[in-house]
Amino acid sequence: MENFFTFPDRALKYDCPSCGSHCCKGSGLALEASAEVVAFARLEPRLASLLHPMNKRFAQVTDVTDGCWFLQHDGRCSVELEHGYAAKPHTCRLFPFNRIFPVGGVRLVDFNSKICPLQDASDARDGQSWDDLARQIDAEPLAGRGSAQQPEGGAQLGWLSHEASIRDAIDEHLHEPDYAAFAALQDEAADALLNGQAAPRRGEDRVLARAWSMRQLLGRWRAHHGVSDDPGLAAAARKAARQVALLTCSWRFLTVLASGATPYASELMLLPRRLLAAAHLLELSHLGRRKEPGLRAATELWREASPIFGLLAFWTHRAKLQAPLKIVCANEAQPALNALGAMLTAGEMTLGEAIEGALSPYPRELRALALSALAFGDVELMIE
Repeated sequence: MENFFTFPDRALKYDCPSCGSHCCKGSGLALEASAEVVAFARLEPRLASLLHPMNKRFAQVTDVTDGCWFLQHDGRCSVELEHGYAAKPHTCRLFPFNRIFPVGGVRLVDFNSKICPLQDASDARDGQSWDDLARQIDAEPLAGRGSAQQPEGGAQLGWLSHEASIRDAIDEHLHEPDYAAFAALQDEAADALLNGQAAPRRGEDRVLARAWSMRQLLGRWRAHHGVSDDPGLAAAARKAARQVALLTCSWRFLTVLASGATPYASELMLLPRRLLAAAHLLELSHLGRRKEPGLRAATELWREASPIFGLLAFWTHRAKLQAPLKIVCANEAQPALNALGAMLTAGEMTLGEAIEGALSPYPRELRALALSALAFGDVELMIE
């Protein structure tokens, strides 16, 4: 079966001894019930009773919060050291490139950036190669036994070819000053696909015009968060844009193949702005964190802050509250949230205009708290 890799060839790498053993602590370990459970139990029979079935196909290894049974103090795997690489469970052998499942006639090969602190190897090109990984997967009889449904309406639009074109555009967007240019290319590519037109190329007039529009939107978000004049903004934006570019294809697949995803055509139109919003929040993380966020932190942000991405993505759409806000937030931020609720109840402007008009009198921390409360709260907000 043909492989579809969600990352550029040799652009990502990992270093087990120095990572802190994230994959071996608290994330669980599933063993294939028929082929791996007895072999794993035999390695340490005294703990075999802590293996329990999850379903007919898999068993779960209990108690890994402090570390896998076989994790040494130096962070290395004693199974591999004492018994050899082949004795490790297949999930561990393939990790972090172990998100493998057939979809749409190909074998999707994705990576687990939420657990593994993968490193950017795109300049040196000394990361994981497609060819080596393909050979490793082919040698694993248990790899890729799961499956996923194609996104609704995706087959008719040639969705895999479209996603491949986005992945193949990652390399040429790794040195941009912000994510606007890549978001613009994706936006124009979605329009072209849905209208039966030729796919755009980087640097075309229509892409440059869309990038200007995206950059204007980015500027409004920065003004809302009070970082427009931050001396570190340019460096933070460049780092965030590079990280999101590397993760773009993986995040797009996480979105369009998720349970409950809207039809592919709908997701196509929202993804570019959601990704741009993710890059903006990640640049805020680069500015505000004492420790620079890596690809793992970026993926945590993508998964956990999606309500804020959704709100920012509709910044230029008309919005109206269908029912009064009943959200309670921090006392100092409540007046700001109430002002925003009143503005949105009127429903005579875009979401961004309402946010800017209602929240501009407040300091930036209260503006941010009010927006977060709206994003994560249970609200009836109609967006046109």
